[in-house]
Amino acid sequence: SAVGLDVFEAATGAKIWNFPTSAPIFSTPLLSQSRIIFGCHDRYVYILSKSGEIFMKKEFDAPIYSSVIEVGEMFFTMTTKGSGFLLGKDFERKDSWQAAGEVFSTAVFIHKRLFFGCRDNYMYCL
Repeated sequence: SAVGLDVFEAATGAKIWNFPTSAPIFSTPLLSQSRIIFGCHDRYVYILSKSGEIFMKKEFDAPIYSSVIEVGEMFFTMTTKGSGFLLGKDFERKDSWQAAGEVFSTAVFIHKRLFFGCRDNYMYCL
């Protein structure tokens, strides 16, 4: 079966475009700076234009189920290996952190802190 990101017209349900990936997408896309940003099971974070053209993709250490979130002017995501990555506004890696278990949840950024759940049965705060 086909995998990738499909974009539809809200009013009519007509497909506007499709961006194919080599694996399923489990994260929720983020719309930021006129870009669509999402993680994929193929270990990449994709950054697309609103028209579906690839702007950039970044490879990580494991599949990504976690959604990419905005942290001020930067971005954060986690891989299923439990690795967390802080990305700059141009999506360069600024910092990383390793959890003790797998991570499938999306972090939340509140009061200048990141919170996420881990398969080691703990909630983390960075």
